[in-house]
Amino acid sequence: AELERLATRLGCRQAEILQAAGIDIEVVAALPEDMRSPVVMAEVSQASLDHLRRPQQASSGDAAAAAPTQAEPVSSEIDAVVLEALPPDIREEVLREEAARQREQQQAAAAAERAAASGTSQGGDMDNASFIASLDPVLREEVLMSAPEELLRTLPAELVAEAQLIR
Repeated sequence: AELERLATRLGCRQAEILQAAGIDIEVVAALPEDMRSPVVMAEVSQASLDHLRRPQQASSGDAAAAAPTQAEPVSSEIDAVVLEALPPDIREEVLREEAARQREQQQAAAAAERAAASGTSQGGDMDNASFIASLDPVLREEVLMSAPEELLRTLPAELVAEAQLIR
């Protein structure tokens, strides 16, 4: 049902969405019925579907058609149509993580500007995300598993997701 709504909003076929997300229809068909929608929507939420969007008819001026434009200013990296198709609780989580990631980027940019303005070089200093990314996989897992929430809030969404999976 969610995929059908998404296809309607985009003005394309469900098969086009699956193809754009790189989903093999035979694999989806082999999944138990109760798992299909969550698995498909999880994959679709990671794909860019803007190229599938077709001009909507003037009659689609309802609130649901307006919702994607409300979500777009939050991030140009998150496909607004996919965001709209997500269940509300997952949509809120994605938006919170994206907002945190943007705040982190803004803080890092501001720190870099301050350092450049004061003529201070950060030399060999590394930010937390770069440091964690450079670790051996076993050590990285241990660091992410035991990292306090304050540290996790400073990391990009990918590392936070990895830490949540490990925990």
